[in-house]
Amino acid sequence: LPAIAPLDEYGYYIKGFGWLTGKNVREVKEPIIEDLEKKGMLFKRDKITHRYPTCWRCKEELVFRMTDAWFIKVDEIRPRLIREAEKVRWSPEFGKKLMNDWLSNMGDWNISRKRYWGLPLPFWECECGELTVIGSMEELKEKAVRGLEGLKDLHRPQIDEVVIKCPKCGREVKRVPEVGDCWLDAGIVPFSTLNYLTDREYWKEWFPAEFISEMREQVRLWFYSLLFMSVTLEDKAPYENVLMFEKVYDEKGREMHKSGKNVIWFDEAVEKMGADVMRWMYIKTNLTQNVLFGYGPAKEITKTLDYLVNISSYIKLFLEEPKKEFGDLKKEDLWLVSRLENVKKTVKKHMEDLKPYLAARALEDFFVNDFSRTYIKLVRKRIRGEEREKISSLMYYTLLDTIKLMAPFTPFITEYIYQDLFRKYEGEESVHLLDWPEAEESKINEELESEFEILQKIAEAANSIRQEENVGLRYPVKKLVVSGPEEVKKAVENLEDVLKRMTNVKEVEFGKLEVEYRVKLNYSKVGPKYGKRVKEIETNLAKVDETKVVEELREKGFVEVGDFKLEEEDLVVETLSKEGKEFRIGKVTGIVKLDLEETEEIIEERFVRELIRNIQQTRKEMGLVVEQRIKVKFETGEKEKEIIEKWKNEIKEEVGAKEVAYEKAGGKVSKYKDLEVKFEVELIE
Repeated sequence: LPAIAPLDEYGYYIKGFGWLTGKNVREVKEPIIEDLEKKGMLFKRDKITHRYPTCWRCKEELVFRMTDAWFIKVDEIRPRLIREAEKVRWSPEFGKKLMNDWLSNMGDWNISRKRYWGLPLPFWECECGELTVIGSMEELKEKAVRGLEGLKDLHRPQIDEVVIKCPKCGREVKRVPEVGDCWLDAGIVPFSTLNYLTDREYWKEWFPAEFISEMREQVRLWFYSLLFMSVTLEDKAPYENVLMFEKVYDEKGREMHKSGKNVIWFDEAVEKMGADVMRWMYIKTNLTQNVLFGYGPAKEITKTLDYLVNISSYIKLFLEEPKKEFGDLKKEDLWLVSRLENVKKTVKKHMEDLKPYLAARALEDFFVNDFSRTYIKLVRKRIRGEEREKISSLMYYTLLDTIKLMAPFTPFITEYIYQDLFRKYEGEESVHLLDWPEAEESKINEELESEFEILQKIAEAANSIRQEENVGLRYPVKKLVVSGPEEVKKAVENLEDVLKRMTNVKEVEFGKLEVEYRVKLNYSKVGPKYGKRVKEIETNLAKVDETKVVEELREKGFVEVGDFKLEEEDLVVETLSKEGKEFRIGKVTGIVKLDLEETEEIIEERFVRELIRNIQQTRKEMGLVVEQRIKVKFETGEKEKEIIEKWKNEIKEEVGAKEVAYEKAGGKVSKYKDLEVKFEVELIE
């Protein structure tokens, strides 16, 4: 059938279409229906709801219009494009398949656009049918007969005035009016910006690019145009590694639009949340998922990055001069060293594998959970005593390597911390001028790390019990009972002292705690797998010991129930512990129980802990720093005085007191149960 294009570029019918000629396409719906009805050709009139394209900006309905265009034929180059794309490493890996699918099924490339602004196509087409393609400025100067005098650059309108002589018939010819697809410009960048035509040796230093990154849609746009140009000119892919990511939506998962009033502009965001918060939000998102961008997630990320600043501030309280020789290290120190070296190794591997989100998550887990929440809490007493120099130095170098690892992701906060704490000791002008920290694998102790991981899970379970029973973490508890397999027992026995400090308990016991399980089928998984036989599985499952099912499942990763082999995803396991809380690390599980009995000894120590907290809060309100010493006056009864005397040395050490006295004190009160004391804090000049 012949191609019919009835509309001009303004949407008006052109000559040759009878009474429609000169009418706008938006005015003729009703007249056409009336005309068909008048001629007896109207079969039915109805309204149908369907999808229809509209302008993204003004929402006006669009009109399809057929036009002439310029194309690059792709069949000849297609096999070479597929061959070169196969050599590229893609992350996520499915990027390679997306590119292969696009290259295998793409049509000829429409390279022209009927616009004014853009790269003018260098085509001069004569009425005789001869097409001249100008390949350089020198060739244009050679073939032009007029118009060069006003040519300041190769853009409209000046280029439209350049006239050449047709090499076939001798007529004067003007350039075609179309401009090029913007992806022609984007695709040629590795050549146009790196002196490809004038300095080939320099160009070779930069080609191909080791790494490029853009969103997934660029498979058929920028990634494709780069590949097309490069294979055309050099028969080689222009990039070695490609990292793709998904779209950016608002924090509720909706597309951002001005009309939806959910757009967050960059300038606004960078002022309100900070560039590093924005960067961390992006970098932590799995490459296969959309970034959910907003001020809600930003608040949480701000809290996370504040851990780095808080660790730095804590180190400054105790550091005098960092020493690289730490001397004898305790188990928690060796664990921190091991974790740091392992994190260096992990981050480097994930970055080399083009999985930056895994590198970021590993770093965050380290400085939040390991360094801050675990290690610093374990050494709070040690750093105030004779080990101050050792612990503060170890923390100094641990944080230094941490911000080196973080610097490519969060350049501003790491630079701030470096200038504030490290520069005067390290000498280098910026954290970004320091060497990347390589892992010292000889310092990695996988067994110790595994045991600490078990302890961290035990502590989480114990803290969960505390929350349920409304027992604050600063209050000591009588006893912690742990039950589990041999690796749990080994970790508890090897690190008993550490576990006591982690959980703030007076005694740790490894024993046997009763636990029950309820095992159900996960119908969303077993239904599609087994269909009508699900009922048979239910019957068999009801006959077996649920505890044995769980033990076998966690040991092997599957369990056989009758003739059926069920995997972990096929079952839902509920823990019905009669005592305590369950914890789990991979296939290792255990039970934690706290003995919350308040003995007289426990009540006394909780009274002391509450007193120390209140004195510390008073120091903070007075704006005192750790080096400043105080005198604490107590106004108290005999029983409370006896307790304070018993704990006097620890109280003085914890609160930075040079002396304590029993005399009339101000109005501040510290109380636990029936124990109460008035106290007053004075700065000793």
